[in-house]
This record gives sequence, C-alpha cells and structure tokens, in this order.
Amino acid sequence: MPFSDDDLESFYREIEARTAFHELMHQRPIPRPERRIETVECPTPDKLPFSSPADALDGIDRIKRRAVGALSLRYYECMCGVWHITSSARLTYRPIPPEPRRRQGKKKR
Repeated sequence: MPFSDDDLESFYREIEARTAFHELMHQRPIPRPERRIETVECPTPDKLPFSSPADALDGIDRIKRRAVGALSLRYYECMCGVWHITSSARLTYRPIPPEPRRRQGKKKR
C-alpha cells in the first residue's frame, strides 16, 4: 500500500524535527560539574597496578602458571585506589581486651 501525501509529509516533518533537535543538542555542550579527583601517591610504586580485582586475579593466574612450586598469592586494594598482588599473609586484627574494672567500695585507709 503506497503512502498518502499527508503520511509522507508528517514523516518528513518528524525527521526534520529530530534533526533540528540533534543539531541543537550538539551545539550547546551540556554543562557538567567539575570534579577534582585527589590522587594519593602509591606507597609501593614498584608493584604492578591492576584496575580491578578481576584483573589482579588474572595476574595471579599468570604468575602461578609460570611458577615452580606452590605459591600463596592474594590481591589487595592499595590506598592509592589500585589493586596489587602480594605474597604476604592477610593481616588479622586481634581485639584489644578491655581494661579490668575496679570494684567500687570502701577505700582502705
């Protein structure tokens, strides 16, 4: 079924409106708030930086494939925002026991 003249004209007007809107949007850039990213200097710059834990796991797999013997490797997030690989054991923190309470009562003279 062929288009009628009215259908064709409304189709062209819709296309022209989309084109005009698209050109308008690309003429004026959308203002974005300026963000400052504070970078922290890496305390271990000699280690390879990985952008995600998945990348670090891939690095561990590559190291283990080439290594002779068993290796215990893990990844951790550095204070600079990247991920590193280490062979040191995970740090565990022991709770500090509270100071013993002193009984309140009569003071000895």
